[in-house]
Amino acid sequence: MPRAPEIQNTWARLREAGRALGARDQEANLGALAMLLDELALPSSEIRRHLATTLPEATGFHPANLRAGLELALANWTGEALRNLVRRELGEDASQRARGFDSTAVLLGGALPMPSILSLVAPLVVGSPVFARSGRHDSVTAATIAAALNRLDPELGACLSLTTISRDEREALDAFLRAECVVATGSDETLAEIAGRIDPGTRFVGHGHRLSVAVIGAEADPAQVADALALDVALWDQLGCLSPIAAWVLAPDGEVPASLEAELVRAFGQVAQKLPRGTISPEAGATLAQERDGAELRAASNERVRLHVGEGWTLVIESSSLTGPAPLHRFLRLHPVPDLASLQTSLAPLAPRLAAVGLAAGPDEKARILEALGPLAPSRIAPLGRMQAPPLGWHHDGQGVLWPLVRFTDIEV
Repeated sequence: MPRAPEIQNTWARLREAGRALGARDQEANLGALAMLLDELALPSSEIRRHLATTLPEATGFHPANLRAGLELALANWTGEALRNLVRRELGEDASQRARGFDSTAVLLGGALPMPSILSLVAPLVVGSPVFARSGRHDSVTAATIAAALNRLDPELGACLSLTTISRDEREALDAFLRAECVVATGSDETLAEIAGRIDPGTRFVGHGHRLSVAVIGAEADPAQVADALALDVALWDQLGCLSPIAAWVLAPDGEVPASLEAELVRAFGQVAQKLPRGTISPEAGATLAQERDGAELRAASNERVRLHVGEGWTLVIESSSLTGPAPLHRFLRLHPVPDLASLQTSLAPLAPRLAAVGLAAGPDEKARILEALGPLAPSRIAPLGRMQAPPLGWHHDGQGVLWPLVRFTDIEV
């Protein structure tokens, strides 16, 4: 178990490695990281096979679901996408310079591998050595990335170290957080605790609780919507911030169309067979049962509320446009809204935490729906079926990928 002196020694080694990295041609650093992403994008690569075979046991995701999630998410996270991201965010403007911090501490969280990959790679892109702690739900991804970097470019690999310190090792944790930049993913409570432990001058980049929803236009094709929405809900068992927790259907008569309801029941069942749900904790199972029981009671007294339950999935047709608790693990509420004003009112309480909106709409209504979603300012609006495939440079939490990790200097002379 590492103690504070070990952490301090690791920081000293990382800072020395970072200085050596800074003396190298920056194109060499970017090229190695581009190679890493190109390998990750290939299902046949060693690193992808390792993730696909070891993550199911570590995270609880079913192997088929995990393979499908990696395939969709990493296909476009290529070396070229990384170079485009660097050009877009850091550019070649001679009037400004961007410099990464001398040290970046990264606290990973959650069970999805993609956020962890990006949290490790992004500081290295800007030349900052990384000391990272894996989250308790994924002990595989960070170690896999570190091993791959050591193989591709040992000098760059020396700029990434991992630790397993716990939140109870206060002295060691304080030593770990003694970096110029701290990046953390976790609950709001965790982020508040970390923010309270770091020095005021430290750059703190926190990724806290976020959620996503789906919006279905009145002109959207029911079968296509059902297949796409079922996939977005099933991938990663609805545990990512880009997983829709509820869907709103524009229905002028205030009723979810029977054709859409029937197609969703079909699609949820088909996807569950192809991509079975993974393991869930007893606590999560109890919460799911509680929400199902509540829906069953409401359905018994209100014919507009209907409950559909399959192997590892739950679909609730609600009568209200206001959503309820989200137990996740493939539990989706479907809400009818008569018009766009009602849609805005229904989504407004979620706006401060809105990561993405998955949209399905006919050509004549898409522009009106996009305009209605504008004031809610979600970080991303994507087609249904692509919610789990964000571009490498998407504005997570409404900000850039590299911008928060650098200090800019404007040159006016």
